[in-house]
Amino acid sequence: EPMPGEAKWKTAIPADAAPLYLAGAEKPFRLVPMDDIDALYVQFRTNEDAEGQPIADFTRRVDAELAARPRKHVILDLRFDIGGNLLTTLAFMRALPTQVSGRTYLLVGHYTYSAGIVSAAAVKKGGGAQVTIVGDELGDRLAFWSEGANVSLPNSHLRLRYTNGTFDLAHGCAKVPQCLDHLIAVNPVSLVPDIAAPLTSAAYFARRDPALDAVRADIARR
Repeated sequence: EPMPGEAKWKTAIPADAAPLYLAGAEKPFRLVPMDDIDALYVQFRTNEDAEGQPIADFTRRVDAELAARPRKHVILDLRFDIGGNLLTTLAFMRALPTQVSGRTYLLVGHYTYSAGIVSAAAVKKGGGAQVTIVGDELGDRLAFWSEGANVSLPNSHLRLRYTNGTFDLAHGCAKVPQCLDHLIAVNPVSLVPDIAAPLTSAAYFARRDPALDAVRADIARR
């Protein structure tokens, strides 16, 4: 979607023709009923509040939707979840797989980072074998540094970012003083996709979503 002041650029895909995963660029969180496959599509692009869009309101809306109109499957799209405050969604992510009778399809990829990775781990830990991971490799390793703040250098006044908290979702990091695993209790877990469905340029220009195509195929097969 065009940014304010953009006039000379032409997009490869018109905004009104973008596939589901790219639509609604101004919305950090979305839910879309998919009645043809008895599923609810839920997308997070961040783990913190956006202006006028509290994340807690959204998670309550998802819970209410699943309670009022139960679905067999839920499709959780974290492919563009670059992180934020993991505590805003941790309990929600753990419980989400228990709210459907079928499968939880967890979509991840190269832009799944930080709190997005923790969210994915919480879903997998909460749903176990009922969770099918679809997509591509994560944006980071399962052992990563996060948290921190900015500091300004005294002479140049350049602002640098430091990190002072670490996670190891595969093995745990209890022996590291800065380990924050105790806050989340989701390790050990694997987030290797069960179904490989990378986002390719060919799929992009064809306005296709390989991961959603794979989910539909898996539901039909089952």
